[in-house]
Amino acid sequence: MRLTLSVLFAGIILAIPAVLLVDAAFEGESQTRTAAERIGTEFVWPDEPVVADPEAALRILTEAAEATESNVLRTTVDDWTEGRKRITHYVLMGRDGTGLFDEFTLAEGRWLSRTESRTGTATVSSAGGADVVGVPEVLGGRYDLTFAPLHHAFESLPSAGRYVVEAPDGEAAERFLSIVHNRLVEAGATELRPEDLRPDLLHSAAGGDGRLNALAYILAGTATLVAAFILLREGKRIGVLRLMGHSSPRIWYRVVGRLQLATLAAGLAACAACAVAVPGVDAFFVRTVAVGLAEVAAVGFAATLGAGLVVIHRVRIADLIKGSLD
Repeated sequence: MRLTLSVLFAGIILAIPAVLLVDAAFEGESQTRTAAERIGTEFVWPDEPVVADPEAALRILTEAAEATESNVLRTTVDDWTEGRKRITHYVLMGRDGTGLFDEFTLAEGRWLSRTESRTGTATVSSAGGADVVGVPEVLGGRYDLTFAPLHHAFESLPSAGRYVVEAPDGEAAERFLSIVHNRLVEAGATELRPEDLRPDLLHSAAGGDGRLNALAYILAGTATLVAAFILLREGKRIGVLRLMGHSSPRIWYRVVGRLQLATLAAGLAACAACAVAVPGVDAFFVRTVAVGLAEVAAVGFAATLGAGLVVIHRVRIADLIKGSLD
């Protein structure tokens, strides 16, 4: 029974890093989807026939971007078309560089230039293809990630939809939206109000739901219960250790803590091996796993130590020597 409980305890502890690795992978994908929204201000191009012409939309957006030295971004997510998920960020730069590129790491090549974001066919993509000038890192190659000029979006998407303006400051963002609104009104959308360019509040960016992170804490709680059972089954050993003058924390360490620490170290080694072996691992992924594991480990050690001290102190030494606490 003791061996079974110890194996079960170790297995639960080892499962925690695995859960956190998967959670970090999903969180990384979520961050990829919402990168543009984090660095700019969302706005909506209205779904009205009089302003549906892609060429007119591109001309208006270019004018507003140049006038305010802003960038226009649009993101699409194609879930499992032809069995492969695709995330595409479309870019039109009104100045040199964009903070969007700072959110990602290149495996090779370079990012799009300001000129390439306006004309031409150059792209940055993990999917390969013609005119690819750079390849972004994608964790484990789980999906295709592409950065393309904004005019490419209109080859498969309508003008209407959600965009992001990456402006130098809030005032420039408001000026950008004002220019867009005025040009839309001039184009025939006379009933359009400035607030109509604002996205509805019901929309929320795709993000991790936290269930896997919660599962890690549930596993830590389960490990605490198993640790308590181990201590209950080790009554005789605990009694002997107490008679020998060992403190309660030291008894906890010898009966449970040492196994927990060794198993956690093995989990850390496995995480490090994954970071080395899996392509596309970046600083965000490492930081997410490290922070999550540190938090859960701290809670887990505190819980098992607390439960252990309660079990160790709940009976007299004479009872402990009898063999077990149950």
